[in-house]
Amino acid sequence: SLRCLDMYIRELSTSDLADTFCKSIEFGFIPVVRAIVESGRFNEIDANGERGLGAALARAADSGRVEATQLIMENSRFAEINANGQDGLGAALTRAAGSGCVEVVQLIMEHPRFDEINANGDYGLGYALIVAAYSGRIEAMKLIMEHPRFAEIDANGRWGLGNALVSVAHSGNVEAMKLIMKHPR
Repeated sequence: SLRCLDMYIRELSTSDLADTFCKSIEFGFIPVVRAIVESGRFNEIDANGERGLGAALARAADSGRVEATQLIMENSRFAEINANGQDGLGAALTRAAGSGCVEVVQLIMEHPRFDEINANGDYGLGYALIVAAYSGRIEAMKLIMEHPRFAEIDANGRWGLGNALVSVAHSGNVEAMKLIMKHPR
């Protein structure tokens, strides 16, 4: 019952609370995620770091947990999560693109903080495209390539279109290769 869940959450150490939050997201236990978010203890979880909100957001994105992603992004503490870095908003975008969760990719790209993601850096927009291309996630690739910020990606840079093409060549995905090659850039 929810009452038992609330009692359980109140008695967790901060470290166990962060673990429970991340694992609940990963395995889709949304009532637990919601209970932690709504509890007064949610503020005890670090925004960034290995078991922080950014890592939880990346797990939600990777697992295709749309509702969990929304719960984190709608919370006032979402502003504390790094936009870039391995546990940031860009990492969540990359993981969603790589797993092919188009709904989460779209959620992130429609959020005002999307503009904070570096187009060409590690865990940036270009990197998300490369991961989606390598994984053969055509719909995620299309979303990224159709977005106005796609023009910001350095075509010849480390995370540019050229490397996306190389990734596709390694994976052997013909459809993804055609999508990149027919793009005007």
